[in-house]
Amino acid sequence: MIAVSGLSGKVTSIDAAKLEIPVTVLGIKREVAKQLKCSIFGLKLLQDDKVLDTFSTWESLGSPGHLSAVQCPYAGDDSQDNQLIQAVLKENRLDVERILSQGQRPNCALRGTPVLCIASKLGQPEVVKFLVEASADVNLGDCMDETALMRAARFGHSAVVNFLLEEGAEVNQCDCQGATALIWAAREGREALVHRLIKARADIQKETQQNATALMSAAGAGHCSVLRCLLAARADVNHRGLHGASALMWAAEESQFEAAWFLLESKAMVDQEDGQGSTALFRAAEAGHEELVQLLVQAGGGMSIAGANVKKRNKYGASALKLALDSGQVEVVKLLTAAGAEMERATGGRFQR
Repeated sequence: MIAVSGLSGKVTSIDAAKLEIPVTVLGIKREVAKQLKCSIFGLKLLQDDKVLDTFSTWESLGSPGHLSAVQCPYAGDDSQDNQLIQAVLKENRLDVERILSQGQRPNCALRGTPVLCIASKLGQPEVVKFLVEASADVNLGDCMDETALMRAARFGHSAVVNFLLEEGAEVNQCDCQGATALIWAAREGREALVHRLIKARADIQKETQQNATALMSAAGAGHCSVLRCLLAARADVNHRGLHGASALMWAAEESQFEAAWFLLESKAMVDQEDGQGSTALFRAAEAGHEELVQLLVQAGGGMSIAGANVKKRNKYGASALKLALDSGQVEVVKLLTAAGAEMERATGGRFQR
């Protein structure tokens, strides 16, 4: 057993037999920090008033039975900040550990991006752990308010996401555009992380500043597995965002055929209108997405819903056919006229998300 004293007069007993072999000063410090609930970095262990090297082995010190501990304030400077940042960028775990053990501040940043965010984007779970152990702020954002959790979710680093959530990262924190970690994960098609974030009570209906939900983001990117996950968690398939756009409209505009099919099968309203009275058909027609136009028009043929109304006009008096004509979408014009759309003279009028 190793007795460690000095922090607020407390004496902590460490069972050396339970530590990783070879037993090092770093391993002892980790156990002390865990028991006393303090940061490992800035924590110094002393033997006979001599500060012990972090990477020394317990055996090389003569296997002492008693050590003293002191907590030192962080004393980093710009030069050391740069050393830490470069070590993280080079994914040099040992250098990161060494620099932090010298008392370097863990919240330094590169052009406004905290080093924890950098490590999270690069998918470095051990480095992220070192930084958090050194009291890095898990909810500190970069110049765009994007946090370490958002970056890890965006780039698909499951181990980092799990660790940050366990360490208290705020799951519903937003970046400057209102996007959360869940919205980033949905947008990038990270199905497993979408599951994990929902389990961590991420708000599935939370919207960006453009009023886009995770479901809309997944629909626009064509990630059907993510759509399935979100709908299973009871995301509203017919929720309307900015200017009244729905997930089906996002899929139609981005030519995401499979996503549109999946949403229709999941009871998306084929003739749901946006703020200008336009439907998903209008978006698909103007963009020239022939397969999607056919899917929307003939939805009733393979699904338990009626097909899109090809004669529908928006509040400007324009129809899907009018938009297709104006955009020079010849094949779409043929599809719509074959489905019963009438040639007309109407005013133009485009839509917005």
